Amino acid sequence: MKKIKESGSQGAVFGFMEGVVMLMGVLIGLATTGDKRIAVLGVLAAGVADAFANTAGFHVSQESEGIYTQKSIRLSTVWCFFATIAASIAVSIPLILLPLNSAIAVSFIIAITTLVLIAMYVSKYHHVKGIRLIIEYVVIGVVAAIATHYIGKLITSLI
Repeated sequence: MKKIKESGSQGAVFGFMEGVVMLMGVLIGLATTGDKRIAVLGVLAAGVADAFANTAGFHVSQESEGIYTQKSIRLSTVWCFFATIAASIAVSIPLILLPLNSAIAVSFIIAITTLVLIAMYVSKYHHVKGIRLIIEYVVIGVVAAIATHYIGKLITSLI
């Protein structure tokens, strides 16, 4: 884990993981409206807001631990911001270019692939087999997607 902390990629891992899970949740929840414009606007707005929120939260978390240098905190914070933006772009591009149902499928594949790659990266620095982390991270993403789908359906039926 030392290499992750020193390189600032701890922020990138955090930003990608949280960004992908959160944005897929937003996309799948908003897609229940059937309105592509709402889904695009929601994902893009949530992506930008999430990048700033992730960055602020990650920065404060790192500072409050008192074990990181200011240089490491700044580097990780910058990585966190750009990783969250990259996650937002990865989820948004299919949504902009494809019909809604196709975009959801492609974005979901991108999200799951990203979660697998993050798990593989993190497993290199822990005494944990990659498959365990892959399953864990994918389950987190899938549960979030399922939960937001049903929440979106519920809210859509109520209004």
